[in-house]
Amino acid sequence: MQLRHWQTTLQESNNLKKKYYFKFLILGIFLTSTSLFAGLFLGNLDAPLPELFKGLVNKDDGIVSTIIWQVRIPRLLSAVISGSALGLAGLLIQTSTKSPLGDPNLFGIGGGAVFLMSFAIAGIIPTSNLSLFLLSCSGALIIGIIFAFTTSKESLTPIKLALVGIALGALSLSLSAGVISYGNVFPSQVLAIITGSFSASTWDSVQIASVAFIVCLFSALMLSNTLNVLLLGGNIPKTLSVNPNRMRFIAMLLVGILTAASVHLGGLVGFVGLVAPHIARKIIGNNPLQLVLMSSFIGAYFVLTADQLARLLFSPVELPVGLLTTFIGAPMMIYIGVKLK
Repeated sequence: MQLRHWQTTLQESNNLKKKYYFKFLILGIFLTSTSLFAGLFLGNLDAPLPELFKGLVNKDDGIVSTIIWQVRIPRLLSAVISGSALGLAGLLIQTSTKSPLGDPNLFGIGGGAVFLMSFAIAGIIPTSNLSLFLLSCSGALIIGIIFAFTTSKESLTPIKLALVGIALGALSLSLSAGVISYGNVFPSQVLAIITGSFSASTWDSVQIASVAFIVCLFSALMLSNTLNVLLLGGNIPKTLSVNPNRMRFIAMLLVGILTAASVHLGGLVGFVGLVAPHIARKIIGNNPLQLVLMSSFIGAYFVLTADQLARLLFSPVELPVGLLTTFIGAPMMIYIGVKLK
């Protein structure tokens, strides 16, 4: 009798998740389609819709076609890749550290990426687009590796980990500000890095970041089941032939690369890595493979939608993308922090 009741409850739970998943899929398709349409056809360009559509279909040297192909499409792709990378990075942090507050920018990894980038931004180190990404990657990996060793200590609670991350992020950003102030950098450029902006997106940046993201995505998919074992805690991972410290180290390497790709594209966009995995778990549960894909997808259209709102709400003035993502993410962080025991 109890077994039948348990089976009925489980079936009802699965049906409820499928119902949420279907509704979320429809909402996601609608928001993504709306954001893509806004990104391509809405803005300050004074041209009728048929001419804009013609500029999209017929790629030429005209003003309309150039703006669509060299400005708007790279910006859309940058927002999608950046959001996907942050969503996946947040999931990897939350899984490997067992901290529900895991977020690459909250844990200071984004600040590490900005710190080494600041030398190039200030003109101290002459760089190309690729070397700028490598600098960003190096800074993010340094903080990521520090966290890999820090999380090996079982005594650190999620709150303590978040405090360590906030301290590292604040330190790296203050050092970055000092380096940037050395160079002749416009305040708007600094603001774009610290609060997030995709207005300067280029095809070169998109190509570099997309390769990094695809490599990390496939790596995460292959390691998803093994990483999920870390959530069991204690000596259980070792009994299942999983080395926790090594898996955390690999996870933080992937997080560093993903965060560097996001910072390289649009600066620091906060709370996406915190929000996306939690929403994904509410929709599909704890299936490791599905969580990797869903967290990336949610992060992508979260940032894509936020970027279009930031661009169009007070046009021609643009809001920082990070302002809108923080508006949603900060209350969720407070809620999670209150619920933590």
